[in-house]
Amino acid sequence: MPPQRKPRETSRRLARSLTATLQQDGTEQLRLRATWTQGDIEMLLDYVEDNRYKAGDRMVFQEGHFNALLPLLPDQANGHRKTAKNCHNKWESVRSSKDSL
Repeated sequence: MPPQRKPRETSRRLARSLTATLQQDGTEQLRLRATWTQGDIEMLLDYVEDNRYKAGDRMVFQEGHFNALLPLLPDQANGHRKTAKNCHNKWESVRSSKDSL
């Protein structure tokens, strides 16, 4: 019996979770990207709501404010752990899309 191939959907999802970064010496380094589930986004929003006093009236958080959230977020299927920078970028994205409504 021939070996089974992975469905295309899985390989596409994996390709989207990797980014290649060109190093100074000309080599490429593959990095895992953070993927956000609805549960992760809800955890982020709950954290922001509980810690809004740190952000001030304009709800501007610094990257370091998200360090307490990191241990609460689950590991991703691709093995990547979200960083404070990932959380900060996601918050800015959510905040800007909310402001545009």
